[in-house]
Amino acid sequence: MTEEAPARAVLQKRAVIVMDPDRANRFYQRGCYGKPLSGGRLQLSPVEALYLVENGKIIIEDQKGNKLDFETLMKKFAKTDPEFRLKYVTYADLRSRGYIVRTGLKFGAHFRVYDRGDRPGKAHSKFSVHAIPG
Repeated sequence: MTEEAPARAVLQKRAVIVMDPDRANRFYQRGCYGKPLSGGRLQLSPVEALYLVENGKIIIEDQKGNKLDFETLMKKFAKTDPEFRLKYVTYADLRSRGYIVRTGLKFGAHFRVYDRGDRPGKAHSKFSVHAIPG
């Protein structure tokens, strides 16, 4: 079984858009990543996008078609969010453990975390997580 090439995504301001409808749908259906947009595209949050870059699932380009690597993206996202590095490490740890992680801003936390096997919209999140420096 051959591994699929990374999907192409484009950085538009602070949003990252997966352009291919088939790949966008798979990220959303299989991994609960992002927010579906019209035309079958998928909008990823900065932490979701960086996690998928780190794991070789997407390649992000700027509007001119230049490929943006992990460190460049980390710096770019951290420039507008001083807590981004802390949030990313927390997000990546939770995802690597098999949890579905969504934003928790509405609930006063960085993230809502769904138990393994639960899906947003079908179950309630089990945990709220707010990352703090150690």
